[in-house]
Amino acid sequence: MHAAGCWNRYDEYGCLYTALTREGAIAEYRKVVGKYVELAASEDDKRDVVSIRVHVELVLDLTDSRVRDEYRASLITLTGDHEADLETCRSIADLARARPYRAILSPSAALEGAVNLNIYLEGRAAELRLWEGPDREPLNY
Repeated sequence: MHAAGCWNRYDEYGCLYTALTREGAIAEYRKVVGKYVELAASEDDKRDVVSIRVHVELVLDLTDSRVRDEYRASLITLTGDHEADLETCRSIADLARARPYRAILSPSAALEGAVNLNIYLEGRAAELRLWEGPDREPLNY
């Protein structure tokens, strides 16, 4: 709730940002640390890469070009860093949550070809379940 992101509105609603692969998660972390936080990874708090198992109903799949066309959003916009690109993503998130999607599958802006699952935690518990996965490894220490 207190972090700005492309798939959530600061102080309005939160989003759990996840990646479908280890490489995607590391790329996203490095992008955030390098661009927004302006720290070297070694200067950040100790972080681990962890796996989770997810069951989520009603996922908006923006990796599908037909779905992107429906929302009038190009791949370039969804992976862009300009404020207009970020606002497009937030507007799509607003619409998705109102329909009510519980998550958005999106192309990664940090690693070409990678895919993220952005999860909205509010709502009915039956539509979303998270479990600790089997993997955990140090990321920056």
